[in-house]
Order: sequence, then structure tokens, then C-alpha cells
Amino acid sequence: MAEEVLENFFIFRGFSVASLLSDENFLLPIIRVESDYLAPLHPGDQVEVVIEAIDLGHTSVTIAFSFRKQGTEVGRVRLVHVCVDKKSGGKREIPSRWRECFAGVGS
Repeated sequence: MAEEVLENFFIFRGFSVASLLSDENFLLPIIRVESDYLAPLHPGDQVEVVIEAIDLGHTSVTIAFSFRKQGTEVGRVRLVHVCVDKKSGGKREIPSRWRECFAGVGS
């Protein structure tokens, strides 16, 4: 669910995961996932998701997600993405336009 929320945020900001995969010379794989279960959710529950870029480095970004039901936090997820060059597979700086997009997470 967290990745779907992030992908929808990218679309809202005019970015496309499909174009990232096909047109860009870098990738942003997830290298770490942390999650905390705090309370149950059931089919049909309305869930609010708050996202925030909590650490935007030169080559990586950590995005935090808070899942809330009726104002109560029911779960948390943290995703760490690293920017890698498609050809070499090595770390590289996050391109400026994507940095600006990540900086807008939570704004």
C-alpha cells in the first residue's frame, strides 16, 4: 500500500514510474523497509495515509508513511530508496528534478 501511495504522489507531481523505468538513466530501488503494526484494519475501512520525506540525502531518500483510521495511527512504514545508475549499478546522485519531487513529499 505504501508504494502505491508514493506512486500516486509521483503522478500528482507530474512524474511517472513507467517513464522512470523506461526513459531515465537511473533507478530508485527500495533497499530497506521497516513497518510497525499498531492496530487492525478491516475490508472497507477508510484509511488516511500521511507521507513525509524524512531524510533526503545526495544518493538516497527515506519516506515515512503513517496509516490512520478515524484519526488513530494504525500502522507505520519507512522505505529507503537509493539512486543507482542503470548501466553500472553503482550509487549516483538523485537528479535535481527528482530531488525537488521528493522534497515536496509531505508538503
